[in-house]
Amino acid sequence: MKKNLTILVTVMLFSVASALAQSGQTGPLTWILEDNTLTISGEGAMPDYDKIEPPWWIYRKSIHAIVMENGVTTIGYGAFQNCSNTISVAIPNSVTAIKDYAFYACLSLPSIAIPNGVTSIGDGVFFYCESLISINIPNGVTSIGYNAFTACISLVSVTIPNSVTIIKNSAFGYCTSLPSITIPGSVITIEDGVFYHCPDLASVTLSNGLKTIGAGTFGDCESLTSITIPSSVTKINYLAFFDSLNLTSIDVENENNTYTSEDGILFNKDKTTLICCPPAKETGVYVIPNHVTTIGGNAFASNKSLTSIIIPNGVRDVIGRAFDYCTNLTSATLPNSILYIGYRTFSYCSNLTSIVIPNGVMRLQGETFSYCTSLTSVTIPKSVLTMHGSDFAYCSSLTSITNLNPVPIYLYPGWYIFSGVNQSKCTLTVPTSAVSAYQNANVWKEFNIVGGGIAVNPTTNINRYGYTMGEGLYEAGDKVGVMAVAYDGYKFINWTKDGVEVSDRELYIFTVTEDVELIANFERDDVGIEQLTMDNGQLKIYPNPTTGELTIDCNNGACPIVEKVEIFDVFGKMVMSGTSLPSGGLGGASFPTGVYFIRITTKTETITKKIIKQ
Repeated sequence: MKKNLTILVTVMLFSVASALAQSGQTGPLTWILEDNTLTISGEGAMPDYDKIEPPWWIYRKSIHAIVMENGVTTIGYGAFQNCSNTISVAIPNSVTAIKDYAFYACLSLPSIAIPNGVTSIGDGVFFYCESLISINIPNGVTSIGYNAFTACISLVSVTIPNSVTIIKNSAFGYCTSLPSITIPGSVITIEDGVFYHCPDLASVTLSNGLKTIGAGTFGDCESLTSITIPSSVTKINYLAFFDSLNLTSIDVENENNTYTSEDGILFNKDKTTLICCPPAKETGVYVIPNHVTTIGGNAFASNKSLTSIIIPNGVRDVIGRAFDYCTNLTSATLPNSILYIGYRTFSYCSNLTSIVIPNGVMRLQGETFSYCTSLTSVTIPKSVLTMHGSDFAYCSSLTSITNLNPVPIYLYPGWYIFSGVNQSKCTLTVPTSAVSAYQNANVWKEFNIVGGGIAVNPTTNINRYGYTMGEGLYEAGDKVGVMAVAYDGYKFINWTKDGVEVSDRELYIFTVTEDVELIANFERDDVGIEQLTMDNGQLKIYPNPTTGELTIDCNNGACPIVEKVEIFDVFGKMVMSGTSLPSGGLGGASFPTGVYFIRITTKTETITKKIIKQ
């Protein structure tokens, strides 16, 4: 009985205390809490409460109304955070700034009038005000802070004035009831995740003046079906529309100088980069246009209608997650022009059955084909030198791997590259000469290893100049053709084996007798032609760099008379002087590999150029 009496007395005392007015001083201001109303008066700025609690903190759940009288100029950091039962707030016209997290988690606040004198809304000011229905941001506010209205789940109306120039990260993220938004022309930047996970957001109007759209700006907006990019936009993050699964069209105004669209698919202006194919775009079998050289990150991610992707020769880079979660993708044709396949490019493509990794890709970047549960066969070229990061993790149907590298590919330890793969029931086919090496290599030795024949591995001297075809495992005596293809601006020179030329034709046909690596040599189409403007024409010195041969020539036959040719080494020492180049150019013993300067004197002028001998 005594214990119960003590509890009863404590409760009664607390009730009495709560009914009494509480008051005090905070900075230059006075506060009083009476009848569930907190009144703040005085002249000046409210202190910040980021390191200390506001003096009314212990009464925060008893505050139903907040009244700030005229004279208060600033609402301090965290001033009214967690006042979860507050239903009304009065802010005077004297207030010019609302600092970070001022009304954080005011769960019951349905509306608030922000006076016209306010010029900034800080970070997290109305974060988690879950009852806030509408907000009218006054003209004069220039920035909306990070997380300013995040998780305002009842918010259905927002007015953004022409004074705002930047909307910071996640400002309206998780506003799950917001149906539409208009961004005025004053806004230059929309930072990352501003409208992320706004599932009711069906209408977006972007005005001319906007320049930057950040990552996840309209991500996971499941009601958004189309959007138009104004002509002023110069930067769109590749994740801007991530996981907006019902988006069917991204259109770009014709006057935009940075981006364009083709049938609702977003490209850069010259269409060399495919940036985003909307997830709900009806694609089926899609052929990447020939003008594309790069497939952007997340470009086709989560597209459920994509069944087959055909990538033409000329595409060089496939950036991370490009086909992530394309769960109905059954086939992907990848050309040997591809040099880079990014992180998780084909992860969770659960219907993909086979893949041939292009000869030119040097490394798998991690989780490249993870959770491709229908994948049965993979071909890995010699160009792949390393694998890591669960590249084939949980490819539970994988039964065949063809590996063209006579040297076991290095697998980063501890990365579980083949986790979930039954290695003992998966056949690993390697060059016959390499069977023993694979049988003794960590991880690889767990596979069922068989010899598949003789390895033919064409490669390039510089992989950005061109690509090759014809790699594979062959039987002794087979006739094999390897092909070299130069990119625009480059030209094929020859095929070499162990540094010796074996053919000067792009298509080289030979009889297989042993494992062989052939190098296709390319150079710039205009390599080393130095054009020197002279009085009567243009003088050319080529090739540069050179392996020895060097030519001085004239353009269109209008050539001044060369009176002297001098060659100096990098220390300024003259190593040759005459009226013409030495016989054999720079091929003689007196010209070892290095940098030289050639000075040509005519009747009218003297010109000096740097020459590199390789």
